[in-house]
Amino acid sequence: LHDVRRGDLVVFRRPPNMAQSDINDLIKRVIALPNETIELRGSDIYIDDQKLTEPYLAAGTPTVNLGWVTGCANPSTERTKCLIPPGHVFVMGDNRTHSSDGRVFGPIDEDLIVGRAFVRIWPPTPVMRSV
Repeated sequence: LHDVRRGDLVVFRRPPNMAQSDINDLIKRVIALPNETIELRGSDIYIDDQKLTEPYLAAGTPTVNLGWVTGCANPSTERTKCLIPPGHVFVMGDNRTHSSDGRVFGPIDEDLIVGRAFVRIWPPTPVMRSV
């Protein structure tokens, strides 16, 4: 496994602070890296005050602020900013409105990462949009 990069799809073990489930491995996209500050402004994500471009999301995909729960190096009273601790990454699902991700369980320890995804099986073509 190479060093984790922003935009990678990673498979990781369920974080210990996440609700119990029969599902032990999750797959999410790496959004922020160690020592970066992630911030939600409206429905846009900023990394170290730079708006994040996310070409992998369908146009108009909203990002909802669910608040950072735990694990930020700088707990913020606004609950819109999170400094990612060393050795951790912040992950989010591409289906932002229905994803239990870093907005719920906070940054994850890189030691939980077991691999990265590099082949998409489903859907076989990009999701069709109505015209």
